[in-house]
Amino acid sequence: MPFDSVSMPPDFPYRDVFLRGRPQHQEYDAFRLKHPAMDCGHRAKIFSPFDALRGFDLELTAAETRQMLHESPGGEHPEALRTDEIFYGRAASMCCRYYVDLSPELRPIIEEANRSPLREKMVNALGKPLVTSGEIFPTNMVPVVASGKSGRRAVFPMVWGYRIPGLNRPVVNARVETAAVKSAFQESWLQHRCVLPASWYYEWEHIQTPAGKTRAGRKFAIQPKNLETTWLAGLYRIEDDGFPYCVVLTREPGPDLARLHNRMPLIFPAAAVDAWIRPDARPEDLLPMALTEMVAEEA
Repeated sequence: MPFDSVSMPPDFPYRDVFLRGRPQHQEYDAFRLKHPAMDCGHRAKIFSPFDALRGFDLELTAAETRQMLHESPGGEHPEALRTDEIFYGRAASMCCRYYVDLSPELRPIIEEANRSPLREKMVNALGKPLVTSGEIFPTNMVPVVASGKSGRRAVFPMVWGYRIPGLNRPVVNARVETAAVKSAFQESWLQHRCVLPASWYYEWEHIQTPAGKTRAGRKFAIQPKNLETTWLAGLYRIEDDGFPYCVVLTREPGPDLARLHNRMPLIFPAAAVDAWIRPDARPEDLLPMALTEMVAEEA
């Protein structure tokens, strides 16, 4: 039976915690942004406060994903996304960080993005800067190469991560094997393809525990062998706010990366970028040009 401060035994070990009460937080304060509400029905396996905090970033199972999408009013069809296409920050996500160095090849792209008339509009409307160098995170506004109205190659600021109704975190990846048939990516696959220029991307070693679970290990910086620029193939779409948002396409890894993760980004050589972003191109015809021979160094 519940008890109050009067009936509580004086030696009750959690007396101070009970009397202090539940901490109060503002709706959008730092605590809630870092630790969003967790569905305890989906997270029953919590054994300590440390496990509870860690639980916010555990991988969603496929069943949980389907249930979440099914229960979301106006959300995507339960089969619209796979687990590894869902949330930034979950163990299932991959390619959720990359790095941009001001190299001679990337500097002109960054300068063009800064000159774009769209940059100022997005900065004012979204309240976030255009991130042009250093480590890039999902929800950042970043320079992206795509086809302009004239059909020629151009650079635009875009926000990394699709916004899916009913989901409180951005979708940052799309599987290349199923993007053509998934409702969230189908139109983008056919007409709105892009490339996110990077120096390298980051991946965390995925380690299987004796219990059969996966935990993150060392962090690696990865880029194509003998190349200084990593052209991450992606898709984009215009969201309800009128601004472009993008995702990075993923594929099965090459032999060099299979030990780290069961997915890798779709990466093209510089010579294939213009062909990939053409609206009239057949994207499936360009997939054999993707690079798989990578160099991974511990970051």
